[in-house]
Amino acid sequence: MLLTKTHIPRVGDNLVHRPYLFEKLNNGLNCKLILISATAGCGKTTLLSSWIRHSKISSTWYSLDKRDNDPVKFLSFLIYGIHNTNKQIGKDCLTILDSNQKINTLHVTELLINDILSIENDILCVLDDFHLIESNEVIQIVDFLIQNSPKKFHIAISTRTDPSLPLARLRSQNDLVEIRSTDLNFSANEISIFFNKKLKLDLTTEEINLLQRKTEGWIAGLQLTALSMQGRKDLPAFIRTLAGNNRYIMDYLIEEVLNNQDHEMEKFLLNTSILEKLSAPLCNVLLKEKDSQEKLRYLEKNNMFIVSLDDERIWYRYHHLFAEILQKRLNILKANEIPELHKRACKWYEQNNQKEEAVEHALLAKDYEQAAHLIGGFAKKVLDYGFDTQMLRWFRSLPDEFVYKDPNLTFALGGMLFQKGNYDEAEKHFLIVEELVETVPYDERRVLKGKVFVIRAFISMYLEDTNNILSHASKAIELLPETSFLWRASAIINLGYANLFLGNYSEAIQKFDEAVDIGIKFNNIFVIIVAKVGVAKIYKQQGNFEDAIKTFKEMYDVAYSKGALDTPMTGWIYNRWGEILIEQNKLNEALEKIQVGKRLSIEGSDASMIGESHMLFAKLHFANGDFENAEKEIGNIDKFNTTSDLPLFVILSLDDLKIRLWIEQGNFDSIEQWLKTSTLKYDEEFSFRQESKVLILSRIYNAQRKEDEALNLLKPYLLKAEEQGRFTRFIEMLLIKAIALNQKGNTSEALSCLCKAIDIAEPKGYFRIFLDEGEKIGELLKECIQKNLNTQKPYIKNLLFEFKKNQSRQSNTILLDALSNREMDVLLLLAKDLSNQDIASELFISKTTVKTHVRNILLKIEAKNRNEAVSKAKEKGIII
Repeated sequence: MLLTKTHIPRVGDNLVHRPYLFEKLNNGLNCKLILISATAGCGKTTLLSSWIRHSKISSTWYSLDKRDNDPVKFLSFLIYGIHNTNKQIGKDCLTILDSNQKINTLHVTELLINDILSIENDILCVLDDFHLIESNEVIQIVDFLIQNSPKKFHIAISTRTDPSLPLARLRSQNDLVEIRSTDLNFSANEISIFFNKKLKLDLTTEEINLLQRKTEGWIAGLQLTALSMQGRKDLPAFIRTLAGNNRYIMDYLIEEVLNNQDHEMEKFLLNTSILEKLSAPLCNVLLKEKDSQEKLRYLEKNNMFIVSLDDERIWYRYHHLFAEILQKRLNILKANEIPELHKRACKWYEQNNQKEEAVEHALLAKDYEQAAHLIGGFAKKVLDYGFDTQMLRWFRSLPDEFVYKDPNLTFALGGMLFQKGNYDEAEKHFLIVEELVETVPYDERRVLKGKVFVIRAFISMYLEDTNNILSHASKAIELLPETSFLWRASAIINLGYANLFLGNYSEAIQKFDEAVDIGIKFNNIFVIIVAKVGVAKIYKQQGNFEDAIKTFKEMYDVAYSKGALDTPMTGWIYNRWGEILIEQNKLNEALEKIQVGKRLSIEGSDASMIGESHMLFAKLHFANGDFENAEKEIGNIDKFNTTSDLPLFVILSLDDLKIRLWIEQGNFDSIEQWLKTSTLKYDEEFSFRQESKVLILSRIYNAQRKEDEALNLLKPYLLKAEEQGRFTRFIEMLLIKAIALNQKGNTSEALSCLCKAIDIAEPKGYFRIFLDEGEKIGELLKECIQKNLNTQKPYIKNLLFEFKKNQSRQSNTILLDALSNREMDVLLLLAKDLSNQDIASELFISKTTVKTHVRNILLKIEAKNRNEAVSKAKEKGIII
């Protein structure tokens, strides 16, 4: 089927040569896009295929259908076709697309463009029937190709409707050649050539002109007219009977064409119209006949709107417009027979191992039992390979009662709900799976149960429920065979996280390393990355930032070597790397990492990763003193959390950030309201997940001047964090304790706590952990210097310098917010020493308006003149 989609259609013997359109297409080779946009039956495909054969340009052809709205499938076919024209192009891309990983289509497109840069000869890529593409992601891929491909790579799009591409921009830049219906319609001279020279019908000039007026040069109408004329004696009278619009003429002429066929051929045409592609063996099964090959050859020989899809004449398709009219007639005459035809097609495709086509026909037949059976085969791969657009479309097409009869389908849906963060709904599906698996063979039952326990372990890991992680992961390993390496590795990773939460770091690293070994053995980068992220998390908790970043760099190199650098799974690398850069106060570098991580997380549709990305952006805004955008990002997370169950660490990090923000703003009413409505509850039982709650509550107690309660809450957790070497948490607790003691008037002990935190933090490179606690720590740091209490004076001075920058950054943020976008534009042009008139010309505004903006800028920046305004703006970092 792949070959039929990438085969350049042949042209018929009666082709009318159209040199003026060929010249227009030749000019299109100097542009980024050739667009042939016209109604059905105008000869778009014929024009392109005949031009390609005439010009002998190296070309790849992609016949699109609705299933090509899946971005991965679209790229696979596209790159396969290009690769066949030049074997140097797309080899690595196809390897990635064929891997068992989630695919970042933009990254693969970038790799394709890099390969295309090396070509020496021109290549034309034709996307035929582009009106069938509705996927925004596919359209974005094509747009990216158009905008970024080198001059020797050309794209031609054939479509019934204009695509959602930036045509106006391409048109304004002379990067677009357009051919429309009016260009394609036959002139009177071309009609004469077609009927008189090609078909030898000897029509008069008057009859030719009448045909042109009746059909407006519409090629499909003219071809059907020619077919209808076969065997007629009174051609002028027949031409005079043509009336109405093109659709009416089409219906009328189809009727005439079918009336000219014998009963067997009419039956063949109608019944096979349900097929997107036709082959003799398939048609034989559909019609319970044996002469389909002869009928297909007859249709092709007589130009009956049939297109050969390969050089061997094995596969064909009807002209789309012809197929639509045939299907309409079939619906009227034999609607009750259509389901049976689809069932026969489904059976043939299944027997010939073309399961996707079999599913489509089973759904069209409304044979949901068979469709569920076939989709179940695909569903077994779900979560190994990730969900694609097609799988989701199939699920939506199946009634619920057929989904919940099949354990694989039910499990696949449960897995999808888990990925989207709907943990309770996922568990409901897994309970159904456990009932259904009792009916399947023993080995399959064990594998499916094992997979269920793996996902349950992941859910427990996101909830930091150590006991259930250990239970579910252990059961999974017990059930899963060695061949289910991905799932066994996932269970082992969960055991690593359970030990991490318990503070058993050596055992955790052992489990993570075990999973990495499996990933290396089976060449699965997903396993390697997830396990290594776990190791890096331990390093972060220990304050071992150097080894954490080294681990991220190693993972980056592995992802790069596997061509998976820009895939959703690497979002973890960028996010966690950015988190450490925030702590090191390298905020610009952190922003670069987190921006990439957020984009990849959103592309991967994994709720936990998306939530983490929003949370890190909120932290970054907070660190920059941009409280307004921090609050906006917090709002995004809250909104996202209403539709998805976010991991506990994201929720707790969000709550922690809210409290810090409100304390900085002195917004104690919000803190009180949060305490009343928050689901965060603290109990006496010591656990890792309780620790985050303790930090949040102890900050609140300090803000409420309940220092004793804060100190009592912190005491057991301080001891445990120090004992386990979890220095990030230990330092944080020491700082909260120092604030509590200082507020109680015990400044000496407060400074002692602070000095202890400094001694641990300085060699490890901590920064934000001090800065984010606010000015109360800043004041204590000043006392350390004044009283000469700590040997790490350079480090303390650096911290105090960063505190000062923090204050400046916050005031600059307020000032930036005060300046409007247009005032910022004017300020930037003032910095270039442009006059008011020059600024007016640059911004297309009046000179008077410029003066108003300048006056507002001087007031807001508190400057006396233009030069002072620019100078102050540069000092404050508003402009560079």
